[in-house]
Amino acid sequence: MLKRFYVRLFAPGSQGIPVFSGGKAREREVTHLLRLWDAGTGVNQAPGLGPDQAPRQVGANTGDSEGGLVRLADDGFKYPSPSSVLTVTLTPQ
Repeated sequence: MLKRFYVRLFAPGSQGIPVFSGGKAREREVTHLLRLWDAGTGVNQAPGLGPDQAPRQVGANTGDSEGGLVRLADDGFKYPSPSSVLTVTLTPQ
């Protein structure tokens, strides 16, 4: 049984993450370039509390669809900053 998930993900903004500087890859921490995105899977509900979020869903595909439009998370709810959850470091090989 497939259930609708309310997905948030950390990813870079529309400018991406520059890998090269002066033609060379360099090691650096890039967490500050990440943003929180909404995957557009379901109409947003309070994080961890909504009645249509697993495991509180009463059945498959419970809740209203958002139509799959991926966008920056801006729904009025509070989320942790990327740097409080993870650290991303680029290391050339």
